[in-house]
Amino acid sequence: AHIFMVMSEKLCIIIDVIIIGFFLGSTQLAIVNLSSPLTYIAGVFYVLFGQGGNLLALRAQSQLQNEKTNSYFTISILGILIISAIILLSVFLFVDNILMFFSAPADLFDISKQYLLTLMFYYPLNSYLLVVSFFVRSDGYPKMPFYAILTANILNIFFDILFLSVFHWGITSTALASILGYLVGAIYISRYLFK
Repeated sequence: AHIFMVMSEKLCIIIDVIIIGFFLGSTQLAIVNLSSPLTYIAGVFYVLFGQGGNLLALRAQSQLQNEKTNSYFTISILGILIISAIILLSVFLFVDNILMFFSAPADLFDISKQYLLTLMFYYPLNSYLLVVSFFVRSDGYPKMPFYAILTANILNIFFDILFLSVFHWGITSTALASILGYLVGAIYISRYLFK
């Protein structure tokens, strides 16, 4: 299920990029690429707290230390929420500096700023979903993360098409599409917390 989850995520990213390029052109697509480094930075932390925390929890579980297992899960969730809050705050406070650091072209600066200020809400949802997914798979629910990621990405594509072809909104709407898709995925995966 993990391989299919990763494949579905990557495939949906490719489709997402094709849709954005088709409706908005390559110039607008450059704005999406400006946010890629932040996506990779967030990725480092969801691997740290998701995979790292999960491995520690599995070791504690194998030693029948249930309290320690639960504490690793809690620390991982709190850790990714704190890092997500730091990323949100950093983007909000330093968006101009971030875009200058990433060499945003002057003619795309304002629209890139709007895009990034919207997309910043995607990072916590994506990170939360992926961190919880590591634990869910190890806890005997391997299909749940796959369905959550697949749902998030299909909705992202659906909202992209809706916002771009029907409403004719700009590039910022694609960030909103990502947020809405991953919000649904995060809500879906949160069912695990109540099991």
